[in-house]
Amino acid sequence: MNNERVNNIVQIDKDIANKLIRAYKPEYSVEEIERFTGGKSTSNYKLKIEGLDLELVLKIYPRNNDVCEKEFAIFNKVREYVPVSHIYYVNTEKTIIDKNYCIMEYLDGTTLDEYIEKGNRFSEELAEEIGEKLALIHQTEYDMEGLLDNKLNLTEGLPQILTWYEYFLNGKAGKRLEMSTINKINKFLENNNKLLLQMTNRSVLAHGDFRPANLMIKEDKLIGILDWEFSLSVPCYFDIGQFLRVEKYVSNEVKSSFIKGYNNIAKYPVTELWYKLAKLMDLANLLSLLDSEEDKPNLHSSMKKLIDDSLKYLINA
Repeated sequence: MNNERVNNIVQIDKDIANKLIRAYKPEYSVEEIERFTGGKSTSNYKLKIEGLDLELVLKIYPRNNDVCEKEFAIFNKVREYVPVSHIYYVNTEKTIIDKNYCIMEYLDGTTLDEYIEKGNRFSEELAEEIGEKLALIHQTEYDMEGLLDNKLNLTEGLPQILTWYEYFLNGKAGKRLEMSTINKINKFLENNNKLLLQMTNRSVLAHGDFRPANLMIKEDKLIGILDWEFSLSVPCYFDIGQFLRVEKYVSNEVKSSFIKGYNNIAKYPVTELWYKLAKLMDLANLLSLLDSEEDKPNLHSSMKKLIDDSLKYLINA
């Protein structure tokens, strides 16, 4: 499991934490502060409030990142049908620190990746529940692919996904891949235009980072879907591919139960080619992660391995 971050950690001490929490509740004092080790973009802290049986989450967004309000809007939209933390307070003033932040409900559970790594069985029942919740998220449709503003309306700035492969292969990602891998990708794309069109024929509200690390589990139940700052309008296979990316987490039984749950609820159930389409979509995502300006040895090594595995499946399926 690769834990290399996309953005640097924002380090704060108890004094700063108190200033941030008191902008929300002037009477609160932080007794203990603990940084969560998970998360690759935002910096997240658990705050124990002095004199109260209360723990909260302080979420600090990267500099120049204005998605705080968008995440708040999404939480309010989806909380009626999928489990999410309650966001109590959003601060975009950047007066205490030069970043946006929010105060959220603390969910007492374990992320799905940690749950599995600790030896717990990923049950078919849990996989089916996750599939059902993802299908509910995907009920919201958009006319085209795109980024979302803080009112969840489409904005410009997202190139068509069908252009991602060529774009990233001609960029930093291509420079980090073996030429033999690039040739295999290009040959597969040339021979599977119908598959690409089928993959992108409908756009939905997607979580955008639907990995096991963002699914909170307790007693074999899904109690929270975390980190919605990357949400956008894309094909449903965007989320499905991310969820099933790491093969060691998902047995064939889990895959079958997941897609059974998804199709039970989905407005447009996926076809028998769903897994191949998800792998093809995730290949574009993996190339984007390999395309960072900064060298990230651990992350890039993991992405190249996943690209090789995805490509092997796509060619042989």
